[in-house]
Amino acid sequence: MVLNYGNSVDCEGWWTLGDLNPRPLECHSSDLPTDLSAQYIALRQPAHLYFHHKASQLEPRGLVMDVEEVLAELLPQVPENIFSKWLTKRVSLTWLEPDDDRLGMTRFEDGPAELVRRRRLSLDPGPITIGLHPRLVEEPELLRHTLAHELIHASGVLNHSKHLHDAVDNIAPGVSISKSPMLQEMRDDFLGSARVKSWTCSNCGYEWKRSTVRKPLRCHKCARPL
Repeated sequence: MVLNYGNSVDCEGWWTLGDLNPRPLECHSSDLPTDLSAQYIALRQPAHLYFHHKASQLEPRGLVMDVEEVLAELLPQVPENIFSKWLTKRVSLTWLEPDDDRLGMTRFEDGPAELVRRRRLSLDPGPITIGLHPRLVEEPELLRHTLAHELIHASGVLNHSKHLHDAVDNIAPGVSISKSPMLQEMRDDFLGSARVKSWTCSNCGYEWKRSTVRKPLRCHKCARPL
């Protein structure tokens, strides 16, 4: 959720079983939108959710949204990657728990060892579950961006790279935190629990209250690099 879209496998070229995180790909704050940074949320254990539970409709606070319809709209826009051609048959949706700290997650159901083998041989990846936070139905653009992000993971792009971010933005551009109550709430929760409460310039000594997740690049007073 600006939280969290997750901790994916960071790798270049081919990778080994040792590179894999055995948990689902959870997406963190640095990945959506760019206003917030990856230090936003610590990793939690994934929710125990299974791909047979469809997330076709949900009605929190009186809202109705057909997420399967959004999925059908986004799938043809996923660029060609290792698993792209199997997504229409292999991806299923489910809702995360309401208290989950992730916007979304992607899980390859056949496990990390099979994922390595099938990715290396460009084989059918098997069942893939994408979990979405239920509050996303309150913010359709954020839901689209989150689902696009997870679909790029499901297509075989496992690391949070420029390639992934560019592909997601081409499908469903990011949402500004100023326009997202959910992201604002996540940011405020993080700032309230953050160890660092202020920033201090080592050049001029100016100190100001922390109001952002990321550390500023320059001093607000003397404009020198921090």
